[in-house]
Amino acid sequence: MQLEQINALLFEKVNLQSEGLDQRDRMLQRERDIGDLRASLSGKDIPEDIKARLLKMHEDNVHLQEQFKTAQEKLIKARAFIKQQDKLFKEEQAKKDGLPL
Repeated sequence: MQLEQINALLFEKVNLQSEGLDQRDRMLQRERDIGDLRASLSGKDIPEDIKARLLKMHEDNVHLQEQFKTAQEKLIKARAFIKQQDKLFKEEQAKKDGLPL
């Protein structure tokens, strides 16, 4: 039972890590896009549709940063839980084998 829980948590950890990396990549790409737009429009009057696009990208970026932060927090909690479960598992194995820790 504990081994299944540990495997499930490890799988969740991997998923959270990949999700966090994907979100970070998307945020970086959006930052590059915004920077490119700013560079191309520096010193010029910005049309309303571009302003709206920049605002939307900024809002998306803020939302992705929040998601990334949440995923990171979940990952930290999952890691701590896995360490705790691993310690308990090792203690139980040591008790079964009659060996001191």
